[in-house]
Amino acid sequence: MEGSTPQQGILWSCVARNDVIVAEAQGPQDPKIQHVSQELLRKKPTPGWEFYNNKSFSARLKGLKFHIYEHVEDRDFEDAAEFRIWVVGAVYDPACVETQQAKSFIEKIVCISEVFREHDQTWQTGPQYCAQPSFGPILAQRMQEVSYLGKVAMVEQEIESLKQIMARNIDMILDRGDKMERLQDDSKQLNEMAAVFKKNSKKLKRKMLWQNAKYGLVVGTAVTVGVVTTTAVLLV
Repeated sequence: MEGSTPQQGILWSCVARNDVIVAEAQGPQDPKIQHVSQELLRKKPTPGWEFYNNKSFSARLKGLKFHIYEHVEDRDFEDAAEFRIWVVGAVYDPACVETQQAKSFIEKIVCISEVFREHDQTWQTGPQYCAQPSFGPILAQRMQEVSYLGKVAMVEQEIESLKQIMARNIDMILDRGDKMERLQDDSKQLNEMAAVFKKNSKKLKRKMLWQNAKYGLVVGTAVTVGVVTTTAVLLV
């Protein structure tokens, strides 16, 4: 009906640091939305996008999230490095907004939050909901914009900055895998056969990580942080 208020499509959103929710916003107070958001955040991080399709309720809600990896150096161990993984997530109603609109929303939040993620100590080390008073209203406003702007808010193609983030995430994961292998190899010399296998294995890992980054984890294809190529070690 002309002049009617559009139904909200983005129902929940958040920015999280590893397991800590920095800020979030929710539209209707609905346990179904809460369930989908919790299941989405429980899913293992990929080098890019991850998705959750709810099949438990009559309302077919969906969730998606994007990951940004950062190195956190352990000063006690020169070669040790862990990741700070930022998560920007959303739950949406596919009857009201398309997946590309939801992805466009995520992309905007990634860009808006960049300065806080990189320079705000509260964001980097603060407790649960440490940025809720300042960033929660921003999330809520952007959620409303998706509903009012509709397809005008969509982007035709994934913005270049997110592709660069996914490429950097993959490089970090592979680099950490190399460090772990070097620690395991210690002073051993890889023979020629093992070296060739290791090179081919890294190419395969990179290809699989790109698939995970674009489409989320597929059962049996997850390439996780810290995976060591056992076969290569056995060939030494």
